[in-house]
Amino acid sequence: IGLTLGFTAFMLTLGRWGIHRALPYLQAYTRWPGGELSFALILALLGAAFTEWIGIHAIFGSFLVGVAVGDSSHLRERTRVIIDQFVSFIFAPVFFASIGLKVNFLAHFDLQLVFIVLSIACLCKLLGGYWGARWGGLLRKDSWAVGFAMNARGAMGSILGLLALEAGLISQRLFVALIVMAIVTSMMSGPAMRLLIHHGTRHRLQDLLSPRLFIHRMRAGSRREAIAELCRQAALQTGLDALTLETEVWAREEALPTGLGCGLAMPHARLEGLAAPLVVVGISDKGVDFDAPDELLAHVLVLVITPRKDPGAQLSLAAELAGLFRRDEMLPAALKARGYTDFTALIRRSTAELKSI
Repeated sequence: IGLTLGFTAFMLTLGRWGIHRALPYLQAYTRWPGGELSFALILALLGAAFTEWIGIHAIFGSFLVGVAVGDSSHLRERTRVIIDQFVSFIFAPVFFASIGLKVNFLAHFDLQLVFIVLSIACLCKLLGGYWGARWGGLLRKDSWAVGFAMNARGAMGSILGLLALEAGLISQRLFVALIVMAIVTSMMSGPAMRLLIHHGTRHRLQDLLSPRLFIHRMRAGSRREAIAELCRQAALQTGLDALTLETEVWAREEALPTGLGCGLAMPHARLEGLAAPLVVVGISDKGVDFDAPDELLAHVLVLVITPRKDPGAQLSLAAELAGLFRRDEMLPAALKARGYTDFTALIRRSTAELKSI
């Protein structure tokens, strides 16, 4: 117990600090992304080996290393995507195949037990997530969406079930029920959330564009400078406090980069007292690094400020922007726009084309 607590404290303090300091050196002196991937994988294996040696399962050590590595702001978003794909398309299939080799699912499938386990699991997670979200101030439908998001067990639920089976704590019938529960709850979460979050007033990008909130040629060279320039333009035209606006947007940016890829970035924030969503568009010829998953510089920057009481506005605008700029011809056309009129015409034309498909 002492070694487990000590390792946990070390990884979440000094270990996290050391990883954060080491990543810039790896990025400077090793080939990307091989250096970062090797570093993360070696640390995960060492953490797994250590916790296995002290008598705790290996998954705990690799989990703590993952928390420490993933928490660093120096870890590129593209590297995160590669790690996620590596786990999803290599480790996960191997893991589920190994489960199939351990248990005969047809011989130990008990419909009544599966129904009981699935019902208890969904009831506890859905209600817990729902009431927690309501307590946090979310709307009813958004709270149910949080409940369904929390309801997905996936790989971790399967791993815990496998550990319990190997330890002799549960029978093979119960293990099969737990695996079925983990798969079903993971499959139902996405469609349920999609249905729940598409509600209320749908804000369209073309209705929020304004010539007063459009910067044809941005001067900023860094992410912080770009956010400051967009916030100053918003404050100048709307009367909002530029410093407060920049602080809110940058705090969100530090939590998670807002580069969407395909040359697009959508820095954003939610403010109290705002009556309606606010959109500021900036075009950067030289591009700004917003740590996009595809590693491309952002040339079209869209600052989105929405009311805190309307959480769905941000999602609908992000979905619309991502759909528009996923098309190969969108970014070159936006860079060729000679001003607000050309850009607005492009958005309206592209939106109409997407609807007709």
